[in-house]
Amino acid sequence: ILRHNKETHDSTMLDAIDGYYLFRVDDATDDSFNWDNVADQIDRSRTLQKNSPPIDLATVFDGNVRMYGCMYDISSLATTITIESLSLNLSTKYGAKLGVKVYTKSGSFLNGYNDSRTWTKVNSQTLVSQGYGRPSSLAKVRFTPITIQQGMTQSFYIELNNSHLVLTKTKSALGVTKDNYLAVYTGMGINQRTTFNNPSSNNKQYLYNLHWNHMWNGIVHYRLDTPSFGTIAATATNTPSSTTTSTSGTGLVKSLRSTFLGDNGSVGIMFDVISKASPIMITSLDIHTQLESLNFDVEVYTKPGSFTSFESTPTRWGLIFSSTVKGMGRGKPTPLPSTRFRDVTIPSLDTQAFYITIKTRDFIYSNGNGVTGSLPIINNENDDLQITEGSGIGEYKFSQSMIFSPRVFNGILHYKLDMGKTDYIDDTGIKTS
Repeated sequence: ILRHNKETHDSTMLDAIDGYYLFRVDDATDDSFNWDNVADQIDRSRTLQKNSPPIDLATVFDGNVRMYGCMYDISSLATTITIESLSLNLSTKYGAKLGVKVYTKSGSFLNGYNDSRTWTKVNSQTLVSQGYGRPSSLAKVRFTPITIQQGMTQSFYIELNNSHLVLTKTKSALGVTKDNYLAVYTGMGINQRTTFNNPSSNNKQYLYNLHWNHMWNGIVHYRLDTPSFGTIAATATNTPSSTTTSTSGTGLVKSLRSTFLGDNGSVGIMFDVISKASPIMITSLDIHTQLESLNFDVEVYTKPGSFTSFESTPTRWGLIFSSTVKGMGRGKPTPLPSTRFRDVTIPSLDTQAFYITIKTRDFIYSNGNGVTGSLPIINNENDDLQITEGSGIGEYKFSQSMIFSPRVFNGILHYKLDMGKTDYIDDTGIKTS
């Protein structure tokens, strides 16, 4: 499938299916139409199909939960890949017809899952079910290919017009199915029909029936190193926190350091990060612990908006990091590996809450200057963002009673600026940019 731009006389191949090519020419009498360019693209497409056979990565097909939709992340690992289609596990009988829509966005679904303007629809079709436990495949001709560069993450949202999408409930948010080239992560089930019917609308579209820790049942159909003819490309994620040079399209990796003079502590801390004029992407953290040369487990959670009033509500938080790290001891930053950290994008002039916790009372923070029960005050800031005072948590994971405030996060925030201005809609329906 080829698109021709009459103004520039450029032609773009959109797809090639089983060796057949469909050309759309808006002005067939235009003498300047470059058929040599068309031939070059066909030759290139044939070479790609010859050199890059289709690959399938299946998750599971034994789920016992059915919902209207699911959001999940896919990351490329060893090379650039292009997703050509998806197959689903449906709970309906063989031959039943369902309406399916697929949306995508750059980065993790955790960043803006309630913001319809960040998602792009790449598929809308009627799907004939093959029955439970069998792949029901979306037609490639109706699916916009999605290119994910090496080391990047792209999120997907599958929406049905009925609650027949099969998912598997998992114990952890970090479940993953992967091969040598890509990884599919545990996501979030959505058990409501009112979703992103009009992603470009300024109207508030709120997803309320959310179920964390559900693995999508399906197959990813993809190829290696496919160029982006009419594709949607992901933005970069998971740049190591030690990087200090620019990465194309992602901006400079920067850091905001808090204090390391804390003389108080417990098992964790909650605090807010507030972006200023530009959207920012949190790529990793360094923390402060009195454990030195010892390995210990760290978990990091996040949620849109402030942590205030949600210290004891685990269902409102999403896990973005869980790994074993080696403590560097008092007064020294203990880095969390960025390769295990799921990046978090904060729209401009917006607030994102973070909760860092370990299993022992060796997490160090400082006493704050605010008033208990009042709104958090700013602890540290630069031209890009602010870090507020927070609350110390006295019990692993979420405490119902041992909450101490105000407390100050000891550590370093690693982030990138989103150099392109993007419009967002927050949970109040107010448009920001």
